[in-house]
Amino acid sequence: MFTPIRRFDIKSLLWILFVLLLIFTLLAFFTTHSPRWFIPGFSRTNPETTRMFSLCEQFPRHERINWNYLYYYKDRSSRKSLIWCKVPKAGSTTLTRMFLRLAGARKFNSSDKIHRMLRDFYPKLADKLMQRRMKTTFKFLVVRDPFERILSAYRDKLEDYARDLQFRDGYYYETYGKSMVGTPVDNSTVREPTWTEFVNYLIQTPMKKYDEHWMPITRLCSPCNIHFDAIVRMEKFDEGIKQPLQEVGIDFQIGWAHKTGTSHKDVVDSYFRNLTSSQVHRLYQKYKKDFILFGYSPHKYFYLANSTSGNYSNISTPTVSTG
Repeated sequence: MFTPIRRFDIKSLLWILFVLLLIFTLLAFFTTHSPRWFIPGFSRTNPETTRMFSLCEQFPRHERINWNYLYYYKDRSSRKSLIWCKVPKAGSTTLTRMFLRLAGARKFNSSDKIHRMLRDFYPKLADKLMQRRMKTTFKFLVVRDPFERILSAYRDKLEDYARDLQFRDGYYYETYGKSMVGTPVDNSTVREPTWTEFVNYLIQTPMKKYDEHWMPITRLCSPCNIHFDAIVRMEKFDEGIKQPLQEVGIDFQIGWAHKTGTSHKDVVDSYFRNLTSSQVHRLYQKYKKDFILFGYSPHKYFYLANSTSGNYSNISTPTVSTG
């Protein structure tokens, strides 16, 4: 015989359904708006890192930490430790040489080989172990104007096939450059991608397929998940790098190990004048998070793209928050 559900049971059932709905709503919210992990800063006295971290609220924070570019060093004398997030084309060769010397390496010449050597001396730690050490370790990274950085990557890796062949056995042409220029009529002919072709590739390609040299820094170092204690800017590298080294008690004279000359204004201008306003706008969307979090402005690049037409009075640029 069918027994009707009592009113008390219906109320209880509705209450349970309400609680479950609330739980699922909260889970959905935190999955979308919160980081998979959050690593606090070891030192919270740096206003630059505090400003940057507050700007992260403008972006969804559901990405996981990228552990692949973190290097842990512990000084034998002071017993203090340091974590560096390695950013290619942002002083990485200079700092790689420094970290190798600190680890006792002495013989290395090729800039490309030393990057492969680095993991031999600094093996990747298990994620949970790195997470524990990060809570009590001074963490830093070096940042650079996003568009200067990708231009430097283009000039170093793709602009000169002979250089790529000499130092990397043609890796960048075979992996990336060939697809940028399309299939030549004569398969024996090698043509380097132009700067415009490289930019079009960046615009059209999903970022998850980018090489590390033009991957946005925010994807390499997860600055909205990790509260870095120092953000060193390439423009003030010599001064800025002193703080991380002093934290560990390292007295090390750093000299530039690799330069492409891309930071010179005339060089940058000459390349960006070859782009249209539309290209620069679309490229900016790819690196918008880097521009905003690290306090760089894209306005000069929009001006350069528009200046080719001589129309300076109606330049449309996105608003960039500087905090």
